Amino acid sequence: LGISNSSYSKILNFNQDAKSVSSYFSGIVAFDDINYSSSLKFLKSFSESEDVNINFSSKFLQSLVNLEKYNEAYQYSKKLEKKNLSNFESNLVLGLFEFKRNNYSKAKFYFEKLDLNYEHGLILDPLKISLKNWSDIGISKNEKSIELIKAMPPQYGTFKIVQEAFAHCHLDTQIAEKEFNKIIKNEKNAFYRYNFFFADFLIEKEKYKEAQNIANLTSKKFPRNLLINQFAENLKNKSKNRNDFSCKKAEHIVAEIFYAFANALATQQNYKLSNFYISLSKYLNPNFLSYNALVAENFIMLGKYEEAKKI
Repeated sequence: LGISNSSYSKILNFNQDAKSVSSYFSGIVAFDDINYSSSLKFLKSFSESEDVNINFSSKFLQSLVNLEKYNEAYQYSKKLEKKNLSNFESNLVLGLFEFKRNNYSKAKFYFEKLDLNYEHGLILDPLKISLKNWSDIGISKNEKSIELIKAMPPQYGTFKIVQEAFAHCHLDTQIAEKEFNKIIKNEKNAFYRYNFFFADFLIEKEKYKEAQNIANLTSKKFPRNLLINQFAENLKNKSKNRNDFSCKKAEHIVAEIFYAFANALATQQNYKLSNFYISLSKYLNPNFLSYNALVAENFIMLGKYEEAKKI
């Protein structure tokens, strides 16, 4: 009878392992097919397994974030941390969770753990530097902290200039307006997106006429830009802006930094990873509805037309 029970136990364990492995591979296949709901369904049944590896936990967390299940992503990341199985995505999720709650020292602790990762390698260095810098800016709340951004490597040119303007805006320095002007007058780079943020800044300063002029001029010059066109229309009709942004909120600025990474990844045709980063933008600033445009564009490029229609 003991032998029989032992054999039955082994068969049961084998069947459970086979089912677990099947769920794992089904989840990975669904993830690669951009079917995040199915990938989550299959991967969830494997998530309690002792055989969880970095590749699995990475895909599982990306699925949760892409489905905007941010609290579940946080809870799973904490679970990985307790098991000493943290990875790039889990440290990023935990760091952003603390950052959004203004716990900048804790956020920096997690951001410093972001190690070289093949999938995120293209943007790792500027991402890590930016997140640490904005954590320090949040901690110090001092104009001197802008020097951290100025010290970024020169190859980050455009990216660096934009962050400098946001930092001056965030800290409400006397030259914030001058820094924004420096960006929008630069004809060499496609900075027209940031005309929206400059106009928004002017509205916060109650400079409505100047904001209206910038919005109208940009709208005429770039008639296909939805962000600025919607903004100009809202100002004209005195209706509510559908893209809520305030550079007083550091999480809104970091959301825009993540958008820049997502957009860069999309231009490299890495639409899957682009969606992950734009989903993090939406976590940091859920009321900036224009982020959905990039998600929809990515789905279209991936041939997922039904998913694009849902956005």
